[in-house]
Amino acid sequence: MMNQKGQTLVETLLVLPLLLLVFSSLLIIFSLTFAFFYSQYHLHEATFCGLSYPTNHCQKILTKNMTLLNFVKTNSISIVKTQTQVIGNMTVELNAIDELKSMHFTKTIELVQWK
Repeated sequence: MMNQKGQTLVETLLVLPLLLLVFSSLLIIFSLTFAFFYSQYHLHEATFCGLSYPTNHCQKILTKNMTLLNFVKTNSISIVKTQTQVIGNMTVELNAIDELKSMHFTKTIELVQWK
């Protein structure tokens, strides 16, 4: 009886770090995926905003939305409107992971004139 209790404790102590490693890895992968899609979505929305509103207004909204992610630092945001297109650029830096220093997103929307 005593050996089985000790065996269970040893097996638990051997498996627990492995479970922690798997859980931490899944959490990091989820965080990266969420940051990627969140950044893409808000850049897309800000670029479309540039079609109807002044670009500085859209940049302020994008900057405000990007501050909601604590582990993502926005390095540069630019929304440029020309006669034929609206171009949104954003570079973000992930503070949590050293291997992935920064990601750069670009969104271009062509303006179509209806006749």
